[in-house]
Amino acid sequence: MMVEILCGVLSGGAVSTEIGSIRKRGRPSRLNHFFLAIDLARFGDVSTISARAAELANMVRASAPAKGYDEVLVAGEVERRTEAERRDTGIPLPDGNWETLLETAKRVGVTIDGSE
Repeated sequence: MMVEILCGVLSGGAVSTEIGSIRKRGRPSRLNHFFLAIDLARFGDVSTISARAAELANMVRASAPAKGYDEVLVAGEVERRTEAERRDTGIPLPDGNWETLLETAKRVGVTIDGSE
């Protein structure tokens, strides 16, 4: 409910079933966004707050995983792991995409190191 209120009600935008789908042609998604900035220092010592947040994340990770899963993750963890993996091994591209990018770069006069 809080996300709906912040993103839809306060902005005057769509909420709940009013929101369309990217999968349905002719029905705009009508998505809304809400951004919030919090100055942690106004709540106390930032290092203490950070340590408490880390403790909470560790408590969540220590929970028993749901049936069929090996571990419990916290928000952003999958993305951090993916970023680390891609920094090490690169970003995967479907077959043919790199060649298409090279051809397009050549056509518009962009030189890519090692592409010639």
